[in-house]
Amino acid sequence: MIKEMKLIENLKENKLEYLFYLLVFLLPLQTRWIFGDATYQGEVFEYGRFSLYTYDILLFILLVISFFNKKRVKIDKVFTCFGLFALFSLLSSFWADEKMVNSYFGIRMIFGLGLFYLVQKISFSKTRLATTVVLAGALQGLLGVWQFVNQGVAGSKWLGMSGQSARELGASVVEFGLERWLRAYGSLPHPNIYGALLVISFIGLIYLVSKVEQKYHKIFLLGSGSVIVLGILFSYSRAAWIGLGLALVFGIGYSLIFKDRDKKKFGKIFFAYLLLLIILFSYVTLPIIKTRLHMGETTRLETISNMERVAGYKAAKRIFSDNWLVGVGAGGYAYELRDRHPDEKVWYIHPVHNVPLLILVELGIIGLGILFVSVGFMVMELLKKRKWNYVGILLLLFILMMFDHFWWTAGSGIYILWLTLGIVQKASKE
Repeated sequence: MIKEMKLIENLKENKLEYLFYLLVFLLPLQTRWIFGDATYQGEVFEYGRFSLYTYDILLFILLVISFFNKKRVKIDKVFTCFGLFALFSLLSSFWADEKMVNSYFGIRMIFGLGLFYLVQKISFSKTRLATTVVLAGALQGLLGVWQFVNQGVAGSKWLGMSGQSARELGASVVEFGLERWLRAYGSLPHPNIYGALLVISFIGLIYLVSKVEQKYHKIFLLGSGSVIVLGILFSYSRAAWIGLGLALVFGIGYSLIFKDRDKKKFGKIFFAYLLLLIILFSYVTLPIIKTRLHMGETTRLETISNMERVAGYKAAKRIFSDNWLVGVGAGGYAYELRDRHPDEKVWYIHPVHNVPLLILVELGIIGLGILFVSVGFMVMELLKKRKWNYVGILLLLFILMMFDHFWWTAGSGIYILWLTLGIVQKASKE
């Protein structure tokens, strides 16, 4: 009887573990049911839409199953602070103008906290998780390379992908002279999101380099590393390029301290090969890179992009000055901006490209303060145990969040943020 009970418990644990891997694998996919649409000036207003994604359903199933799991999660000060942060996000709907939007966003933050909780509760293999992340990134990398080579994104309602072409206005392109080059999207709504998620996959690659044993492991890593790096490069996301550069430096340093000779040798070959690939890519696409890095004559689109970012910072500063204590409510930035600038076109109404600043505007000093305290407790624990690699992951994540808003505004971005925080928190307790 005791053996049968243990077998049932093991089956439950395995079911949780593999459903968890499936959830991680599905996070980049944007398959969704839009159950509440929003328009402005006759155009779709994305920041007012209510969507149910595939990964939302799977996360809910995982939370229900985990409820019947006997393993307990210790509620420490980090978990408590993150819980207060998620709760504060939900409660911000009480003082926000767009209560339905804020409530929807707050519920998503509660689900994000649920994912953070699941990471602590589920017993999973770091190697299997990293393999899942790398496999998902490799498929996205292949998709991005195909899109750039063909200069088009095929629309798919099942993958949540909108059709894009370099010839169409509104597509993310790099423009120089009379040429327009479409940036890789993968299955994501924007190249910047695509590039940032591939940087996260690259971190999984670095971890797997330290675990390589067989010849087919090396082949898998070389193949996956090639398409992930090319995907990041073809995204032409400057933030993703910075992230890749920092991750490469970390990976090279990490491989040099391996005690196993075979792993150290493979690590040197692996990162030397990726550096060679980046150099070759830079040589072949130098004119596009120079345009993206503002080396030489600045093009029309790059000028517009820079002006929009500067205008976004100024607008965020004005909104914060009027709502500095508790903010305008979680998810309410775009509506606040729309109300202040009713004559602006819908494509100019979007959140500021800086997550810490966006949180400050939406949740005020109180909300951002709770988040900083939460992360601060986590970092102190990591420093105490000398887990420098996880401190590096948090630093890289923070740098990526300084250049875009999707970590806070997109469902997949929110969940990947909570997933990363959960993994780091679990590591700090080991």
